[in-house]
Amino acid sequence: MELTSAIATAYISHNFIPRSDIDDLIVAIDRGLRSIEQGSATADPVFPKATPTQIRKSINPDGLVSFVDGKRYRTLRRHLRSHGLSFDEYRLRYGLPHD
Repeated sequence: MELTSAIATAYISHNFIPRSDIDDLIVAIDRGLRSIEQGSATADPVFPKATPTQIRKSINPDGLVSFVDGKRYRTLRRHLRSHGLSFDEYRLRYGLPHD
């Protein structure tokens, strides 16, 4: 119980969560901790980190190539939102530099 509340507090203090979703967050954290305790935790999917060459090739005058689906977009904002990603999560997932 203490670990669940500590994780939830830390997450909420660094991320915006609507009040209506806090209960779901706590249940998800508790469920995840229980599955780890029972040894049935599933591994997170592994995403390949982009190489410097792939990063250079993904930036073109016509648009940006998404590492999520390989398609070209003028901007990635709407595309990333449709996949539930923020810019920081996208950069972290594919090992992209901040710029």
